[in-house]
Amino acid sequence: MKKITICCLVLAAFFFLISAVPAQAPTKEYLPGDFVQLVVDAPVDTAQVSATMPDGSVISLVHERTSSLWRGIWEVPIHFGKGTYAAKLRAIDLEGNVFEGLSDTFTINQLSMIMLVGKGTPEAKLSNVPLRQKITVEAVPAGIPEAQLINEIRKMVAQTVAEPAPKLKLSEKSLLIESNMISGKDNLSRGRPAMAAANFRIVLFLDPKNKEAGTYLGEARDKLAKVEEEQRRLMILIAAGTLVILLLLGALIFSIFRALNRLAAQGGAHPPAPKTEKEKIKLWLSRTGWKGDPFASDVLKQIFGGNNPLGIDGFKNFISSRIESAGGKGLAPFSGAAIDVIFAYSKGKPKDALKICAWAVAQAIDQSAEKITAELVKGYEQVGFRTILIADDEENVRTSLDAILRKAGNYQTDFAIDGEDTIKKIKENVYGLVLLDIEMPKVSGYEILKQIRAVYPELPIVFVTGKGDPHKTVESFGK
Repeated sequence: MKKITICCLVLAAFFFLISAVPAQAPTKEYLPGDFVQLVVDAPVDTAQVSATMPDGSVISLVHERTSSLWRGIWEVPIHFGKGTYAAKLRAIDLEGNVFEGLSDTFTINQLSMIMLVGKGTPEAKLSNVPLRQKITVEAVPAGIPEAQLINEIRKMVAQTVAEPAPKLKLSEKSLLIESNMISGKDNLSRGRPAMAAANFRIVLFLDPKNKEAGTYLGEARDKLAKVEEEQRRLMILIAAGTLVILLLLGALIFSIFRALNRLAAQGGAHPPAPKTEKEKIKLWLSRTGWKGDPFASDVLKQIFGGNNPLGIDGFKNFISSRIESAGGKGLAPFSGAAIDVIFAYSKGKPKDALKICAWAVAQAIDQSAEKITAELVKGYEQVGFRTILIADDEENVRTSLDAILRKAGNYQTDFAIDGEDTIKKIKENVYGLVLLDIEMPKVSGYEILKQIRAVYPELPIVFVTGKGDPHKTVESFGK
């Protein structure tokens, strides 16, 4: 008889922590000697799958690593009887839980006599087993009447099958214990305590008195507890970051309302605003004596390319040269205090200063203000300082805070990984806020706060840490 390989069984439903969704397949028919391939679709947290077949044999299925499928092969015994059967499925998940169920049904039919007599095959020629012991397709042995042969064949294929064995064989149980002990130790050494714990739980399920597995399970649980503690700390940091965002949004809303109230209070001191935007710009330029806007974006593109920091004197000369190019005189209408604020915000960088000046001029035109004061320029921090520096040596903290700030507040972010890098970036760039870890390599957060406060007293700095000393924090502000 020619043996065939056919896919027959698909697990109907198998419930672990999540459910496996099987493909539906019609009932299959097989003959003694055929190979039956079992295909089980199980959840991702399945550790082992075995099947007890209708003849009582237990098959350990092999996991197809690139998918959720487990496969096994069972050969229908030559003496197996006709009928409809199902395999008993048994699985263990990563937590050591055991689940049982039944496969789809399949039918085993009786051999036809014409298949058995007088038809030789290559497989039959290689077999040394007599026809009375194994039904195969070979010539009838000499001296045996055909009627007697047919009766014996009928008796063999009509034999009943015993109830499937409910438990694993001792040898297979020992192999499962040994393989799970090896896998558990390997997972423990590779830093995978959850998988290791699952292996040792399986061993204890099979052999509750196994002291070695119990010891290793305790070690795996300790490591799992440390992992859970780290995850808890991360959640605290995320919660702290969320609180910071809410505080920032609250401060922003408060500043907007304050600015609106200030504008309303100043509205009565000026004549009614012109009707169109062009009229407002023309009126404001005539009051300042400017022939045009020296900070207009199209003008700046043509005249400026560098951004190296300048000293305060060079910075003032640079701004006055731009104003005088438009017909103005000196630094007017900017007050001296306003120029100082622009210098502080831009860190002396000409390109950044020009952006702030352009914004200040636009605000002065909108408010019909004759002078550009320090108070007006300070409003720039509400709209211009959208970049937040995240200074922390732990990558997972930086990544979490970055995601919160970008998605929840639409802020730009920059990063520093140690104390020296933090101080360097604050001196070279403009930030609206610094989220600072206390325990930083090279220079501590307390020292960073002390140094930055001495140079940039108005820069907001928030400590983001699970530890802290209030006395050291106060000392860091300096005198």
